[in-house]
Amino acid sequence: MSAGSRNASSAAAALGLLTWEEVRDLERARTVAVLPVGAIEAHGPHLPLVTDVVIAEAMARAGAARLVADGRPAVILPTWSYSAAPFAAAFPGTIGVNADGVAEVLLDLARALTRQRFAALAIANAHLDPAHRAALAEVEMRARVERLLPVIAPDVARRRWAERLGEEFASGACHAGRYEGSIVMAERPEWVREEVRRALPGNPASLSKAIRDGSQTFEQAGGPRAYFGWPADATAEEGRATVATLGDILAEATLARLADPTRAAIPGDALHGRGAVVTGGGRGIGAAIAHTLAAAGARVVVAARSSAEVDEVARAITAAGGAAWATRCDVTDEAQVRALRWAAEERLGAVDVLVNNAGDASSAPLEKLTFEEWNRILAVNATGTFLCTREFAPAMRARGFGRIVNVASRAGLEGARYVAHYSAAKHAVVGLTRSAALELEGSGVTVNAVCPGYVDTPMTGRTLENVGRRASLPPERALAAVLATTGQERLTQPEEVATLVVELCSSESAAINGRALPLAAEGAA
Repeated sequence: MSAGSRNASSAAAALGLLTWEEVRDLERARTVAVLPVGAIEAHGPHLPLVTDVVIAEAMARAGAARLVADGRPAVILPTWSYSAAPFAAAFPGTIGVNADGVAEVLLDLARALTRQRFAALAIANAHLDPAHRAALAEVEMRARVERLLPVIAPDVARRRWAERLGEEFASGACHAGRYEGSIVMAERPEWVREEVRRALPGNPASLSKAIRDGSQTFEQAGGPRAYFGWPADATAEEGRATVATLGDILAEATLARLADPTRAAIPGDALHGRGAVVTGGGRGIGAAIAHTLAAAGARVVVAARSSAEVDEVARAITAAGGAAWATRCDVTDEAQVRALRWAAEERLGAVDVLVNNAGDASSAPLEKLTFEEWNRILAVNATGTFLCTREFAPAMRARGFGRIVNVASRAGLEGARYVAHYSAAKHAVVGLTRSAALELEGSGVTVNAVCPGYVDTPMTGRTLENVGRRASLPPERALAAVLATTGQERLTQPEEVATLVVELCSSESAAINGRALPLAAEGAA
């Protein structure tokens, strides 16, 4: 990170140059924090590795100035300069970092700004690598789910914005060409290798089309020198106009989001007409997921070992105006899983969404953990998830659309005392998620996992009782001890997990694949 954006407007101060007392006195509840996000990567033989940083900082200044002109206070945060850059990884000087790590850092920044009571986080992103764009989409989604301040990261590669950025950009031939070259000429002309730029022939290959066709690198996409478009046609005048447009895009997206707080909610038709299956749907997280899917327009088959419980969930969904059917299924039984698919397809026609939520937990010191209990916990959590994924994924792939969401756990990302069997099972779920996602990549089917900590469910209630009994703790101290193991401030609500699951099932989450998403629980529910 740099200390702050260069030449920040006096109306939109660089946060890093303020004192804590000056920040204290800001009208933070109305102030938008603007974050420039770039990358260190190859930009042809004529532009510096920091080209995306230059563009991001210019976009941030222009966007902040537009916000201030429209009556919305803004501050510019220090620049984030390191992002995922797999397309340029083969070129010397490209410093790419893991996209998952970038998402976690930016989400943590959103949490910090929420605690500081800022109005929103607007991300001025200039780096268009698909892995990085997916990370930003994930941050926007998870901020909504966690009820953080609004995070706005307009994807300028989307048609609604791209058409405003010139013919070259809209064509997809826009890396280190006329578009980016013009901006660097306007902002940092001394950094452009002019003789090289003027001599470069145009490269009309569409990078965006190549990405859609499966290219993974600049070389595969037709850019052996890391540029696309027409760099010789770049002008500083065009660059200044483009920066103004980028600023308008950032400000317009931010103001629209702040003007419509309902955009934080899942639309009632987000999954209209989709067929969904939820295992372990009779209570707790599974019941909340079934209700939330139905509220988003999906038709839902709810499955669990107890027919009485899923019958009640299906009746409640139907009474609320949704469409739901109950069926009994033990996910550890291969024949019953096959019968579940047959029953679901008979009811729904096609299954577009599979939520593998069935699971169970228990606790015991390692030396007292029985072989039978080890096998039982792995069977219901890991084997059940495998059997259902294997059964439903082929038809999804054949249709070109599917969303598989596995309910894992923070225990699937890190170990914990007295739950070796449960942690191993959830680690297996995360591994299955990542492997299946790779096999299904590019088919229209995504596979992701959600990893909550302790959730306010009957299963957690049993855990609290066990902890209290073993340690002779009253309920409130047992709860505090349990939450301390995951860093939670409170129990996560089942509806919060359900919201994240449904977000992952939407068409807008197509770029998020193979992710194991931890779900934080901070502040009041």
